[in-house]
Amino acid sequence: MKWGGGWRIPTAAEYQELIDKCRKIYGITGITFIGPNGKSIFFPFEKSNKSAGEYWTATRSDSNSELGAYMLDLMYYDATIKTRIHEVVGIETRLLLRGVTN
Repeated sequence: MKWGGGWRIPTAAEYQELIDKCRKIYGITGITFIGPNGKSIFFPFEKSNKSAGEYWTATRSDSNSELGAYMLDLMYYDATIKTRIHEVVGIETRLLLRGVTN
């Protein structure tokens, strides 16, 4: 899917960088990642599951499935990168604007 205007889906490596380099504040409605520079980004949990959230990455999985991709898996106590076998499953997408730096 193309959004135009330079928007894109983050890669698994970019989400892994959030997990590895940011301080995490686990809240009731989601997780806030706070970077070394003090800037933050909030990821809300799913409305149907108030203690977890999943976000697609732009990175295809290594599995044999043509429909597989990695996802950011958020729980009220943890954040990890996992493989989702079928992209036809509807989960959240967080977009980034190309060329924007902090």
